[in-house]
Amino acid sequence: MTVRRTGATHVFDLSKYIFGKDWFKKIVALSLDSFKYPGIILSAEAILDRINEIAFPIKAEKKGVVITAVSRHEPIFAFVIFASTKKEVTRIHKKLTKIWD
Repeated sequence: MTVRRTGATHVFDLSKYIFGKDWFKKIVALSLDSFKYPGIILSAEAILDRINEIAFPIKAEKKGVVITAVSRHEPIFAFVIFASTKKEVTRIHKKLTKIWD
C-alpha cells in the first residue's frame, strides 16, 4: 500500500523542518501554489533576485517568503510565507504582490 501525499503536505513538512515539531505554536504559514506574475517567464534565480528583500530569512529572522516551485511554461511560481503573526504574514504578502505590480 502506498500513501499519497496531497494538499499542503509540503507546507507542513517545511514548517516542521524549519521551526520544529511544535511549529504551529510558533508561526503562521501562508501558501499559494499558483502566483501568476506579469510579463515573460523568469528563471528561479531571477525570481529569487526580485524578492530578495522579503526572502526567507528576512534580516536573519525566521520569517519571509520561500519559493517552493517555479513553472518553466508560464509566469507562475509557488511560495510559502512564514511569520510570527497573521498581521506580519499579510504585510509580507502585500510586499510580494507589490513587487509584481
